[in-house]
Amino acid sequence: MLTLVVTCFLSLYISYIRNSSEADQAALASEFARLITDVIALLIEVIMTVMFVVALHKKHVVLMKVYLYFEIIYSLFGFVYSLAFLTKETASELFLVLFQLTLQMYLVILIWSSIVKMERDGSVKYSRETNTA
Repeated sequence: MLTLVVTCFLSLYISYIRNSSEADQAALASEFARLITDVIALLIEVIMTVMFVVALHKKHVVLMKVYLYFEIIYSLFGFVYSLAFLTKETASELFLVLFQLTLQMYLVILIWSSIVKMERDGSVKYSRETNTA
């Protein structure tokens, strides 16, 4: 959901840049390419996330593996992309980049664990155990 919100705001900002004056457009020309790249990457992530949710619902292991490999590659590219623009970022943005990488590594571990359980047991069952005393 957050990805959709960020994509919408980036799209609005790109529209604002395109409709601004010539002087403003010249000043933001270098940022424009980066914004387009960000929006495309976020849209790809939304599409792959929807595919993952469908694969998880239908317990389709192959599609889950595709998403797992996508997430690993996407995380590495995102980290390298963030490091490339490190000179323009502040310390708080660096913290957010590292936090996002850590969160994505945790997500990869969870997805891998679910795939292993599905391959071993045939399915994954999420149930809450209740102890009646």
